[in-house]
Amino acid sequence: MHLFQFRDRIFETEIDSSDDGVVIVVIIDRKFKIQHINGSVERISGLKAEEVRGKSCTVLAKSIGCKEVCPSKGTLKDGNPRYKEYVLDIPRSKRIHKVHISSPIYEGRREVSGCVEVIREVTREKETEEGVRSYLEFLKKVVENSADAIITTNMEGRITFWNKGAEELYGYRSEDTLGKEIDFLYPDELKNIRKKWQKSILSGMTMRNVNTRIYNSNGDLVDISLTISPLRDPDGTPKGTVGISKDVTKIRRAERRVSESIEELEKWQRLTINRENRMVELKNEIKDLKKKLEEAENF
Repeated sequence: MHLFQFRDRIFETEIDSSDDGVVIVVIIDRKFKIQHINGSVERISGLKAEEVRGKSCTVLAKSIGCKEVCPSKGTLKDGNPRYKEYVLDIPRSKRIHKVHISSPIYEGRREVSGCVEVIREVTREKETEEGVRSYLEFLKKVVENSADAIITTNMEGRITFWNKGAEELYGYRSEDTLGKEIDFLYPDELKNIRKKWQKSILSGMTMRNVNTRIYNSNGDLVDISLTISPLRDPDGTPKGTVGISKDVTKIRRAERRVSESIEELEKWQRLTINRENRMVELKNEIKDLKKKLEEAENF
């Protein structure tokens, strides 16, 4: 034990007092014999250090439900550290996620005489990670299947995302639009305006409920209500734009019909007023003519 002096009480105390779920096993002489385990191993396995010292590490592996190939095999062979992640089914306990680090112990400078196994529980981190991943997957499905058209572009105005709502509204499949400049959707008279919008958005501005018109795959102009916001990296740096558009063609058509009806009504109102005024004028003219006729007869 002189090579590593694992029995040194200071080092042993540090290992045994570890309170973060760390498991440390030392295997020496290339025979995979346990030289020491700390309190975490004792709590999980129910075994005592003095019971397993000198025994094969397979005894410990079975007691803690480890069925994975131990990375120490490779470490003892070539002297290189190993890192591995796996799940343990602990008897009378729950499934827990572990990270396993195997570090070589050298005698002198070249000969590997054993290794230190450090196993740390990361169940909470994994659960948090899985929760975040699940939530992000949920958000992804919401965006992909939204009835609204959602389109993202990069800094050059090229399309990087095109959801199913955009496919329904504009008639283009996602694979046919990715990488294209979004200008192809806009009428010529709106292309420069769209570029000005992008410049403003990339500077941090958000444009809400802009009424505009875009071509669909049939070449028809579609009335839309468009909201555009900057798309940012986690550090806040702009990386493009995200636009959400709604089809308001029916609304705009109804508005135009209402406007036309109002104009027609006003036209008839003007005609009616003019007719009434003309009738009053005619009545006055007839009245004057009758008076003149009576005067002429009396004369």
